[in-house]
Amino acid sequence: MTPDPDWLSEPDPQEALRRLRRFRSGTLVHDEIPTPCKFVIDGRDGRVVMPVSVVAADAEEHVLWLPEERFGAMQALLVVDPLEAEFDEARDRYLAYHGTAEEPRWIRCEIESVREGSSVYDGSDLTCPNLGRSVEPKLCKLLNSDREKLKAVTSKLAGVVPETALAVGVDEDGIDVRVSLGVVRVEFPRRARDPEEISATVRGLLTELDGG
Repeated sequence: MTPDPDWLSEPDPQEALRRLRRFRSGTLVHDEIPTPCKFVIDGRDGRVVMPVSVVAADAEEHVLWLPEERFGAMQALLVVDPLEAEFDEARDRYLAYHGTAEEPRWIRCEIESVREGSSVYDGSDLTCPNLGRSVEPKLCKLLNSDREKLKAVTSKLAGVVPETALAVGVDEDGIDVRVSLGVVRVEFPRRARDPEEISATVRGLLTELDGG
């Protein structure tokens, strides 16, 4: 019997980060209480930011399951700090991704460790700034300048045919597109290495649709 290549390869933190970035909702288990949650990833430092209940904010232990609490799912052990600033970049990002927050407290979470199947990753390898932060606003504006083309890109790379589409985030691994039912991850064919390559990748995807 041919061995499974996954058992032979070493865990790759960059690929784990790529998978982590596919999610913007999950299940937050706080002191063994599971609660559905929506979150964003702060482009400044890669921390997870979300609104939560008072009970969740004051809990001693927080584990984020992606996409839900089940065998084999990605689970991130979090170190939680309150986010008390009324005006903050991450809160604005949440509004763009998910709309108005339904919970009263905000938390910023450092990832201490991540377990996925039999693999364990150090959180410092997955709590990373967005390499495309400096070009993100410009690229979102470009993508949103032609919503039909954005819908076509989403359909081609994510396999989702959205009725509406709004680009809300761009990083070295892909594009976050807000659709009517939530946020869809549109992944690049390969990771970009810097802001210039991120820009070139986005423009290349749009050019391909024109047959250029």
